[in-house]
Amino acid sequence: TLIVAAMLHSHSATAQHTLSLIGGAGASYARFYPTEEIKMLWLKQGGEVIDCPRPLMHGGISWRYYSPKPRFVGAVGIDLEYMERGYKMGYAYTSEYVGEGDNRHEIRHYRYDTRYVNSVMLPFVWQPHVYVAKNKLRIFIDAAFVLSYNISSRYEYENNAYPAGKY
Repeated sequence: TLIVAAMLHSHSATAQHTLSLIGGAGASYARFYPTEEIKMLWLKQGGEVIDCPRPLMHGGISWRYYSPKPRFVGAVGIDLEYMERGYKMGYAYTSEYVGEGDNRHEIRHYRYDTRYVNSVMLPFVWQPHVYVAKNKLRIFIDAAFVLSYNISSRYEYENNAYPAGKY
């Protein structure tokens, strides 16, 4: 038993490499300045698709290297991700005035065009961490340098008002 205890005690910490697949479906939104009428492309609970013919997908591969020393270096890594993004932007509207007197106000009914953008992203990540709870819990802080390239895009107009296509 002394030999086993001595071997366990002399064992030093080693680095850890992780390789993982990431992916899923979700929502997409954009904000512009000056402000435009924008809608989010999203999924309603229960899988019913709202304002989008199918879910916007993303996926990729992630590699991380967790260093055993020094303690606060944390992890470094790189990801390769594919993302579908998009938004709906109002391009025309009709007005309806409701109310009487001082309560009279305009309600706008927009027509929207939908834009989809397919991107490849390559973030270089550094995740320093600090230990809390007597070294039982690590809190990570993410810092990244991200390269991104839009590989394709397309647009569609509501009610086929104009021809759709790629741009």
